[in-house]
Amino acid sequence: MLIEPSAHPVADRLLLLYSQCGDARPEYFEKGLRLNGLMAHGGLAIREIAGTPQFVMIDTYPRATVDAEEIRRSVLELASQADAVEKLLSGVDRY
Repeated sequence: MLIEPSAHPVADRLLLLYSQCGDARPEYFEKGLRLNGLMAHGGLAIREIAGTPQFVMIDTYPRATVDAEEIRRSVLELASQADAVEKLLSGVDRY
């Protein structure tokens, strides 16, 4: 799980929370987009991690108003979703 501030202007800064799901391979794109449409909280995205495109479960919060409880709940939810998405897309759970 990674947590980092966004690079937006100060008034619009977000706190980004994301958990790695595995390699972003073209054969997984359609299935990933369909899964993304079913998620009520957070979403599936592609981020460059260590020079490799990776699927990640991501959620964002306004940095000025986020509280510890929101972060705690989101970390638990994203980690759980990331494992499930990785298993659905690739059939394995490596991350």
